[in-house]
Amino acid sequence: MTSAANRHDNWAMAPSAVIFDLDDTLIASDRARTRTLRQLLGPNADFGRTKTVAQECWESYQRGECTWDEQRRRRWTAMGIAEDLALSIVKQSLRFE
Repeated sequence: MTSAANRHDNWAMAPSAVIFDLDDTLIASDRARTRTLRQLLGPNADFGRTKTVAQECWESYQRGECTWDEQRRRRWTAMGIAEDLALSIVKQSLRFE
């Protein structure tokens, strides 16, 4: 299993700063996730469930039950997104890391 810290071992430089967005104010990830789900599942999807699913997936990762990328994929498949589309979404998000 690859930990989040080990995924980027090939970086040439260590980061000069680390920013934590604990309340979703710097990067509106919850809003972006809800917008994407609305586009994929329609307006009647259970959007309140997205935070619960994300938290469950994060806790599973923290317990060592899945890899970083697996928990990210599970966030989408647990909401009814097809596996291949979920993988595509996760790959797209890697561009912003």
